[in-house]
Amino acid sequence: MTPDSALALRHFSHAASKTTGSAHPKDRGRWLRFLSLAHADAKQMDPARLARWLTEIEGWDGDTVHGLIAEYEFALELLNEHALRPNG
Repeated sequence: MTPDSALALRHFSHAASKTTGSAHPKDRGRWLRFLSLAHADAKQMDPARLARWLTEIEGWDGDTVHGLIAEYEFALELLNEHALRPNG
């Protein structure tokens, strides 16, 4: 993970409500910023490692982490698919 995406993840984690995840518009914006930076990383963080970090280091509850990881995986898959398609 690049320093920029790590910083965006920390910013999201420290500012977001740990009970609602990315549901609040401001939290959603920070989460989307992290997702876009994570997609641009040459080596993306493994979802299991991200879940462990959110849970063990940042203190997020399991249900919220499960939802965030599902969003993370979907976003990266979608962005990767989009990047493979030619414009037009």
